[in-house]
Amino acid sequence: MNLKKILENKFPSLTLESEGGCTDSDIKKSELQLAVSFPADYSEYLLNFGWLSVEHYEFFGLGKGIPDFLNINLVAHDEWESYGLDKRFLPIWNNGGGDLDCIDLELSTKDKSKIFVVSHETRQAEFVADGIQSWLCLKLEELLGG
Repeated sequence: MNLKKILENKFPSLTLESEGGCTDSDIKKSELQLAVSFPADYSEYLLNFGWLSVEHYEFFGLGKGIPDFLNINLVAHDEWESYGLDKRFLPIWNNGGGDLDCIDLELSTKDKSKIFVVSHETRQAEFVADGIQSWLCLKLEELLGG
């Protein structure tokens, strides 16, 4: 079962809004532009959703109709160059207060993301989840007050 179906089945009360997934070509272009390799589970998220909005939670990504503030290419470059985020961290969500949930590209495997929250004040990282699916489930449970 793909990621989209898993989340829809687990969270039927939530509306997962996106413009549909992006293409393999979009992913390759992004990896080249950012000079990184995405873990396979993040690529699966991008292929399934592109980017995602669920109520007031908005997750970075790629693809058709994406607002600039959710475009992973623009956000990552801005965080790395303007705000000093270590390039080992690929930002995938902003909590609204400036802290970023990020994929640690050094600790992730080829297949699975290691996700950390990085403080905007200290740039200290704290482990959050092993894998995009687990992380998205945590975020959506949090959204539901769980």
